[in-house]
Amino acid sequence: MPAAKRSYRSPIRELQAQFTRDVILDAAAELFTETGYANTTVKDIAGRAGVSAHTVHLLGTKSFLLLAAVDRALSDNNENSAEEDAAGPPFQQALDAQSRPDKLRLMKVFIRQRMPVAAPILRAFRNAASSDSTIAQAWQQHEERRYADVKTFVESCANLLRPDVSITQAADITWSALVSPQVGDMLMLNRGWTIDDYVDWAVDVFDQLLLG
Repeated sequence: MPAAKRSYRSPIRELQAQFTRDVILDAAAELFTETGYANTTVKDIAGRAGVSAHTVHLLGTKSFLLLAAVDRALSDNNENSAEEDAAGPPFQQALDAQSRPDKLRLMKVFIRQRMPVAAPILRAFRNAASSDSTIAQAWQQHEERRYADVKTFVESCANLLRPDVSITQAADITWSALVSPQVGDMLMLNRGWTIDDYVDWAVDVFDQLLLG
């Protein structure tokens, strides 16, 4: 019997493919945030990335590029920041923390670390949802996941909550009013708050309003 052909994987080609993917996603994210999803074309993305439109099409549709850019911005698989240690990323550290001061401190670290990267592309994502049904469905799923994450954190604070506030009530308030991208935009874009102003306010209100 003839020997089975072995598949050959080229590390160099894989690195080149990943580099091209990253360059395209960088270009797409920049354009979506600068000019909006509806006003950005595949040709625009290709020009910004320095590749052909065909190369962009091989990676995926425009909606795929937006969702991939969002996923990348929200991913915890980035290089560790100075705030991270062997205990894991700040969100997991906040879940694991037992004391009130540690939970609040790590809540601030997580929001402060995540928001500058995620906020611009999430804004483009939210705006795109108003005119594209596929994006609208993805936005709804994103909000459901965001709520689930918020509720997971609130559940980890169950022993610290005020006795008259349920976990669901605390999660609803935190998700909709305190760590909402829309609220962040209103305060920072419309009212001129800095990100530190916003993070300090959100965590302080969480502490004073919901914790016992």
